[in-house]
Amino acid sequence: MSDNDGIAMDTDLPPDHRGAVMELPDGIPGLTTETRFVLSSVAPDAPEDSLFQLLTCLDDDTSLVVTQPWNFFADYAPDIDDGELEQLGITSPEDLVLFCPVTLDSQAGCVYVNLLGPFVVNGQSMVGRQVVLTDRDWPVRARVDLSAL
Repeated sequence: MSDNDGIAMDTDLPPDHRGAVMELPDGIPGLTTETRFVLSSVAPDAPEDSLFQLLTCLDDDTSLVVTQPWNFFADYAPDIDDGELEQLGITSPEDLVLFCPVTLDSQAGCVYVNLLGPFVVNGQSMVGRQVVLTDRDWPVRARVDLSAL
């Protein structure tokens, strides 16, 4: 867990959030008109504690791979703007669900996690948004060392 002005971040994605419909009113870059998404397994037989999940748009078949950043970057401690947390109604650690977009580079055989632009979701209301952190120390493309798994 990390501390964000009194809000500790839960580094585990609760299983009950998988399959729940979440509303991202601002959409996501490239899908700004799509606002309803669901987290699901990357494959039907994937375990619930899989390192990667799919964030799937409910209104079309578009999906993107996401992960809990702590799966690969134990020291990840983003400073999320208090205004962002307030707008989403996040007042306690139990309210906060955070995951990051993943880029798969099949040509280079690399996996990258966007640590600068996490998705921040209120786990109670299931409303969230992708934020850009003001702390620019986190990279947009943090390479994942899959050999260490």
